Amino acid sequence: MINTAMLILDKRLELGTKYKKICEKLVSRVFLHSDTESAFEVVLRYSPDLILVSDSFSSEFCDIAQKIKVFTQSYRPTIVYISKSALTEDKLKALENGADDYLSEPISSDELKARIKAHFRRIVETNLSPLTNFYGNKLSLVVLKRALSEAKGCAVMLVTLENFEPYKEVYGILATEKMIQTYAAIISSALSQGDFLGELSNGEFLVITKPEKAEKIASYLVFAFDTVVEKFYSEKDARNHYIISKNDSSSEQKVGLLCTKIAIVTDGQKKYLDIKPLLADLLETLKLTKNQKKSSYAVDRVRFPSNECIEKESYNDIVAIIEPDESLCFLLSTTAQMQGYRAENYGYETDTIEKLREKRPAVIIMDVGDLQKREGLELCRKIKSDRCLVSTKVILTSNTHNKEEIMRAGADIYLPKPYDLLTIYSWVSKLVKDYNY
Repeated sequence: MINTAMLILDKRLELGTKYKKICEKLVSRVFLHSDTESAFEVVLRYSPDLILVSDSFSSEFCDIAQKIKVFTQSYRPTIVYISKSALTEDKLKALENGADDYLSEPISSDELKARIKAHFRRIVETNLSPLTNFYGNKLSLVVLKRALSEAKGCAVMLVTLENFEPYKEVYGILATEKMIQTYAAIISSALSQGDFLGELSNGEFLVITKPEKAEKIASYLVFAFDTVVEKFYSEKDARNHYIISKNDSSSEQKVGLLCTKIAIVTDGQKKYLDIKPLLADLLETLKLTKNQKKSSYAVDRVRFPSNECIEKESYNDIVAIIEPDESLCFLLSTTAQMQGYRAENYGYETDTIEKLREKRPAVIIMDVGDLQKREGLELCRKIKSDRCLVSTKVILTSNTHNKEEIMRAGADIYLPKPYDLLTIYSWVSKLVKDYNY
């Protein structure tokens, strides 16, 4: 669904109707208006790609062009001026005052078609994503605006890739571009002729479809992406189901494999008059998928390929600390409280896992433990395999610097000792937000 739009401003009923009929064969929707007031309402509501202005108006073209600029600050339509004059000075004046093209009447139907086709070809080509060949951000949002203006409702899907930036950092631009192109092809294959697919940014797509099709499309994309995702990774990373992302400090983060997260909002019972509240609702709906490590989609409530779901508190600010060094444990607890978190201290006892289940902390700061016993590694494995604690984020610290072993145990962040409190609590802040949103 390309959904192009054009506005004709012409006081002459016969010629204006003739131009409209010619252009309707080339453009999805053509509006014809003989007064500027109603015409500018169309500009505000539909954001036409091309505006054809005739010299049948008493006002100067420069005044009309200036008003068009006021009403089209968020995008730039092509303006074509059509006049009975063929004088060079009139052409130059119109072009200097904002016209992109000047047509002299009488003009043949074939020439008008050719000119309009050329302009729309340029509009489309300059707004296509060079990576996917889909409509880019600006034109995608214009198409969304037009879809909301139609009488019939539609479903809007925000299709995203989670863990995109760490993947790009580790695997580079070429591998990332190939991955995006592959997923773009998968999305395109799931759509039919009446659907629209645009690219908002790298790894973020906009789909407009019929309400009854949206969940079927989302379910297919979740299945298809999880089927192919391991092919984007090395054998080792695919086997581990994570990659290690390095940060500016000495800390390293374990990041899961790419997954697709999809939000669906239907323009039905809640009629959207503008795209801003709809986009805000899409982002809010997308948050419902954040607790799941695998691909998922959300409509009014979160839907997953499996029936498993974990309930959480409205906001969890508990930070559990398991640190054998008493002075460091005291510093970590005090700093946590100063930062506004609820700090809970634990040891490596056998009943620790039960206590953690009861409190369900958002983040655990834990030392690997004794050099021989490695109590922290074993406890981390138990935490990550426990259904009640699977969403809890774990920062493992160690003097031994065996990061491969630590990451295999399930740590989200590896932080070698010695570390400073600002570094570790910058990670706590991020992980608490990740847990809750």
